[in-house]
Amino acid sequence: MSMSKIGLIGDFDAEVAAHIAIPQAIQLASQDLGRYFSLNAQHSKIWFTR
Repeated sequence: MSMSKIGLIGDFDAEVAAHIAIPQAIQLASQDLGRYFSLNAQHSKIWFTR
């Protein structure tokens, strides 16, 4: 099984259903496609202003 890397950077909110579902969706896609996806998620609370 070949491997692909996926990186996510953003503001994680455990109350947002989509944020909780992302690792599950990647796992299902991995199984369906016969590929291994390595997920590296960086959660940040840093805000940039001008």
